[in-house]
Amino acid sequence: MKMEPSKHDILIFSEMAIKHVPSILIGIAIFLIGWIAASIIKRSIIRIGRKSPSSETAAIFLAHLSYVGIMIVIVLTSLSQMGIPITPISSMLAGILVGVSMSLKSSVGNLSSGIVIAMFKPFQVGEFITVGTGSSAVSGTVEGIQLFFSKLRTSDGREVSIPNNLFMSREIGNFTNNEYRRNDFIVGIGYHNDLQQAKDILQNLIDSDERILKDIDGKQAIIRTNELGTDSVNLLVRYWTKRSDFTEANWMLIEYTKLAFDRAGINIPYQQRDVHIHQASNTLQ
Repeated sequence: MKMEPSKHDILIFSEMAIKHVPSILIGIAIFLIGWIAASIIKRSIIRIGRKSPSSETAAIFLAHLSYVGIMIVIVLTSLSQMGIPITPISSMLAGILVGVSMSLKSSVGNLSSGIVIAMFKPFQVGEFITVGTGSSAVSGTVEGIQLFFSKLRTSDGREVSIPNNLFMSREIGNFTNNEYRRNDFIVGIGYHNDLQQAKDILQNLIDSDERILKDIDGKQAIIRTNELGTDSVNLLVRYWTKRSDFTEANWMLIEYTKLAFDRAGINIPYQQRDVHIHQASNTLQ
C-alpha cells in the first residue's frame, strides 16, 4: 500500500527547508569567497616574493603552506555555517592527521625539511645545484620548492622531483653563489715522453684560451706532475673560469690537448695488458 505524504509532513519539510536553505547558501558563499581569497593571497605572496630574488624561494613555499591552512579553516567555517557540527569533524581530522603522520613519516620529514629550506635558503629558485656525490649525484637548475618536493631541471632538459628530506642528508653543491668555478683536468703521458715538453704545450693552451682566467685573487692556473701511475705520468691542470664558461672551456681543453699531443708525438697511454705466449718444448720421448 502506497503511503502519500500528509499535508502536515509537507508543511514540516517546507519549514525545515526555509529554515536551513539560507544557512546552506551562506555556507556555500563562505566557501567560494574564501577559496577566491585564498587563491588571491597565494598569488600575491608569490608576486611579492619574486620582486626580491633572495626571498622568492621562501615566498613560494609560504604561499603553498598558507593556501592549505586557509582552505582548512574555510571548509570548517563553511560546514559550521550550514549547521553541520564541526567538533566531530575536527576530532576526526586530527585523528586522520596523526594516523597519516605516523604512517607517512617520510612525508612529514619532507614537509619539515621544506620549511628548513625556506628559512635557511641553502639554495633558491633559479640556482644551479648538485645534490649528492658520485654516480648518484643529480645536478640541475632549481625550478620550484614545494611542500614535499623540489623540482630541478637537468642540463638535458629532464624535470627531476627530489623529496625535500634528501637535502638534509646529502651534500648540496651550489654553483650559483660563486661567479667563478675551478676545474681539475688530468691527462697522462707515456714514461718515454718529454715531461717538460708536455707541460709547455699545456701552458700554451692555457695562455691562448681567454676563457681560462689568468689571475683570480692570487689564484693562478697551475700545471703539476700529479702522479706516477702504472701506465702513465699524470699531469694536473688546475684552472679557473667564469661560471658560464666552465663547460665549454673544459671541452676545448680536452680536444686541443689531444690534437697538440698528437702533433708533438706525445702518447696518451691507456690501460693495456700484454700477453706473451711461450711455446714449451716437448721433453717427453
